[in-house]
Amino acid sequence: MPALMTTMNAAPTKPARMVKARASLKLSMPTLPTLKKKAPPPPPPPAVGPKEIGTALAVTGAGLAASTALINAHVIDAPIAAYLNTVGVPIISAANLPELAIKWLHGANMGIVLTAMGGYGTYLGWQIRSGNGENETLTGDLVRELHPKLMGAMALFFFLGGQGGLVFMLIQDKPLLESPHAITAFAGLGLLAANGVLGKTMKSDETKRTLHALLGSSLMAVFGVHAALGLNLGLSL
Repeated sequence: MPALMTTMNAAPTKPARMVKARASLKLSMPTLPTLKKKAPPPPPPPAVGPKEIGTALAVTGAGLAASTALINAHVIDAPIAAYLNTVGVPIISAANLPELAIKWLHGANMGIVLTAMGGYGTYLGWQIRSGNGENETLTGDLVRELHPKLMGAMALFFFLGGQGGLVFMLIQDKPLLESPHAITAFAGLGLLAANGVLGKTMKSDETKRTLHALLGSSLMAVFGVHAALGLNLGLSL
């Protein structure tokens, strides 16, 4: 009798088959994918007004004025000529280039660099400012990654190519650093270097970022004038 009462009071046990079915049901339930929240759009860049444009133009004007003073002082003519006569002239003379190449090779090379690297690099810079820096370019780089690469490569090619242009002037027995083309060359390189430093140090400072964008466009205009002056110089030789 006590055993019967114990059996009656005990909690009913679920059949083993039902427990297994429920466990299997739990295991086979698909997990719903978690929906990713879209990142909020980047805030629009601050408006560019007359003050910001005036600052960029003032910096560009200061660069041109400093370059003009340097060229007109003629303090670097002799050292540059000595350096190029030692390093560049023997190499180019040994190459025995045709007259057409001596006259136009520098301009053709620099024109390609200005258009391909400088033009596209400037476009990418404004894309970054518009909030598209995370977009992918044709090279696989992000816009914000390719912009400094292109502008840095352009600066290097301009620095080396400028020396080539001076070597060609020496080979043709033409005076160095006595033309507006030389003034815009030194001004453009100086502004390009200054803007590169600004780009490295500006971080999230919107005032500096605005100046970097405007100064970049301004110095590209200087290089455009430089190219036109170079064409005129080449035609006059």
